[in-house]
Amino acid sequence: MKPIRDLKEFPQKGKILCLDVGKKTLGIAICDALRTVATAYPTIKRTKWKNDKQTIAKYIQENNIECFVVGWPVNADGTKSSSTDAAESFADTLADTFELPVLLFDETYSTKQAEEAMLSTGMRRKKAKERNLDSVAASFILQNLLNSLN
Repeated sequence: MKPIRDLKEFPQKGKILCLDVGKKTLGIAICDALRTVATAYPTIKRTKWKNDKQTIAKYIQENNIECFVVGWPVNADGTKSSSTDAAESFADTLADTFELPVLLFDETYSTKQAEEAMLSTGMRRKKAKERNLDSVAASFILQNLLNSLN
């Protein structure tokens, strides 16, 4: 199974697990069954794929996940960024491992939006990075997708 890049090919129903892929962490967000609201979950500290896979499998089982979204880091002009290949490779592995649809979805400015949202609550920048910044970014990616679908 290959990752999807076209919204028309993405399943119209089912809960979605969104991953914001970093070198050291995985930001996690999940939507409700009606696909209206994205919720951030605790950020996963990445180790070996074997461990990451077990954690993701637990989220799938506990939340009845039917498809994935992986943040696709492209530049504002649509060209590949330095992280694009890593996200695409992760999406390939995810699709092959779990045999669920995986959509690559533009994550442009999601980390910046998440950081600004966290700082607007009075949180310091260092604390924001320690406190699930990547998962809040994943929730922005997923919410943007949900808004596009509805």
